[in-house]
Order: sequence, then C-alpha cells, then structure tokens
Amino acid sequence: MAENASLGDYLFELRRRAAPARLDAGIGAGTLLAALGLFLGPRFAAVSGLGLAVAGVCAWARINQVADSKMDASFGAEPPARGRPLRALGVVALGVAAVGTLIFFYSLASRFVHGATGL
Repeated sequence: MAENASLGDYLFELRRRAAPARLDAGIGAGTLLAALGLFLGPRFAAVSGLGLAVAGVCAWARINQVADSKMDASFGAEPPARGRPLRALGVVALGVAAVGTLIFFYSLASRFVHGATGL
C-alpha cells in the first residue's frame, strides 16, 4: 500500500483481498462485542460502538464481494440491476459502522472530559 493511502484505499483492499471466512468471523466478533456492550450497560458504550464498527465494515466488505461476484466481471458504466440492492445494503452496513465509530469516539471523549474536569 502507498505511503499516503487513504481510508478508501484500505477499505478497497479489505474488500478485494479478505477471505469470506475472515469477514464472516469479523461480523460475528463485532456482533458479540456490540451485544456484550449492550449487556454491560451504558458505561460500556465504547464496546458497543467498537462492535458496531467492526461488524459494519466487515459486512460492507462481504456484501460488496457478493455483489462483485454477481457482476460476472463486467464493469460497465451502468451496474446490473441485480447488484444494485446489494450495493445499497452495503452502504447501510457502512452507515452502521460509521454510527458505531461515532459512539466509540464520543464515549471515550466523554469519559476523558468527565475524568479531567469532574463534570
């Protein structure tokens, strides 16, 4: 990977090179983390956020792998109709990952502010 690679480059490499079994394991591990964070309560919101982020990114990559396989290696200007719903579902999965990341960072930031200022 290039020295100045962006997040999109890393996501593309994850989608292209990761084995389906590893992505499925990532989805399962992220789901377990999210469930564990919900079970432990609001003080562990960061665990839930981390689980949502991991599961969302892995689900996005796996859904895009399936959509790529349905395209039959034909990358035209207009994607086939059978791949569009999968791509839309992948965008939803990436949105779940974004929400999980925000929860994770907000939880850690609020703990830092609360611990530093006593508010």
